[in-house]
Amino acid sequence: MSTNPNTTNATRRLWRQGDIYIQEFSSLPEGCTRIKGGVIARGEATGHAHRLASTQGSKLYSAPPSKRSGRSIKPGLMYLEVTAPECVIQHHEHAPICLKTGVYEIWRQREFDSVGGGIRMGAD
Repeated sequence: MSTNPNTTNATRRLWRQGDIYIQEFSSLPEGCTRIKGGVIARGEATGHAHRLASTQGSKLYSAPPSKRSGRSIKPGLMYLEVTAPECVIQHHEHAPICLKTGVYEIWRQREFDSVGGGIRMGAD
């Protein structure tokens, strides 16, 4: 995917499917780890999953670990590399999202828990 070097993340297209966010990204970062299968996230409440309709021509990766902590900077941060003309992300309760060839950053919504005093992942 060719991206204008003057384009910022703020001007790249963004999609939302429930508690999952997907944004165009310039290129796959170094140090990512391939994730087998096509499941992006499973819903805790329903058991349904955000998933790739097909893994042909698309690959999921977990974010590279931080050099300081050895863990991903954002928990649950993933990347999707689409080499096919399109890739569909589906979920039983949401409209499908059709993405074109390119690289995408994927993350789950996080919520502040005012009672427990921490940050938790959004539940679908």
